[in-house]
Amino acid sequence: MYAEAIKAYDKAMEIDPQYALNWIENCVIKNPLDADSWSNKAFALYYLGRHEEAVEAYDRVNEIDPDNKIA
Repeated sequence: MYAEAIKAYDKAMEIDPQYALNWIENCVIKNPLDADSWSNKAFALYYLGRHEEAVEAYDRVNEIDPDNKIA
């Protein structure tokens, strides 16, 4: 389940990187609630044992929403 989630996040970037970047700029940066997407990805990475990547994803959460208690 977690591996499929990571593949889905990565596939979205592969399909249309510009759209994904625009989405991040327009939704994630302007709306801290979208830090949840990064948090979910970090959670999945952690449970797959990909701890360094999980830390990077949680770092991204902290950039978007410094008050996020989960990250």
